[in-house]
Order: sequence, then C-alpha cells, then structure tokens
Amino acid sequence: MLKALLAVADTGNVTKASAQLHLVQPAVSRQIKLLEEAFGARLFDRSPHGMVLTAAGEILAGHARRILDELSEARYKISASVQQVSGSVTLGMLPCV
Repeated sequence: MLKALLAVADTGNVTKASAQLHLVQPAVSRQIKLLEEAFGARLFDRSPHGMVLTAAGEILAGHARRILDELSEARYKISASVQQVSGSVTLGMLPCV
C-alpha cells in the first residue's frame, strides 16, 4: 500500500501509478482508499488534472519513503549476511626436518 501511495504521489495519476507498479488501476485505487480509511484522513486532493497529496498525505508519504528505504536496507543486509562464507577450515601439516 505504501508503494501505491508513493507511486500515485510521484505520478499524480492512478493510471500511471498502476502501470508503474504492474497492477490494475482498481487495485491501486483500492489501496489508496484503504490507507485513507486506516488513517481517517483524505490523503489526496483529486481533480481532473490529477492527484496531489494533502497535508496528511505529505506526512504519510514522508514516513512511507523512510519505511521503504529501511526495508530495502534490511533486505540488503540480510542478503549480504546470508551470502557470507562462514565455517571453519582445518589444515593438516606434516612436521618438517
């Protein structure tokens, strides 16, 4: 839902946002509606010229960007830690004269 919010905010248009997200337009509209219901506030001003974030929408969009950035960083760190080589190496050596 946060990605949908940011896509609509960035494009100003649900149709363009849905194409960007590879979703159908009603799915993006529904996600925006669910966010508005969850926060009890209108997040966008809608007009024939597009959609613009309201003050509440600006607040949520700022938090959404930070949340998604943090998730991306966590995903990267987890991936890097899983790919690290770990374990032990045992060497056998013969005594030299």
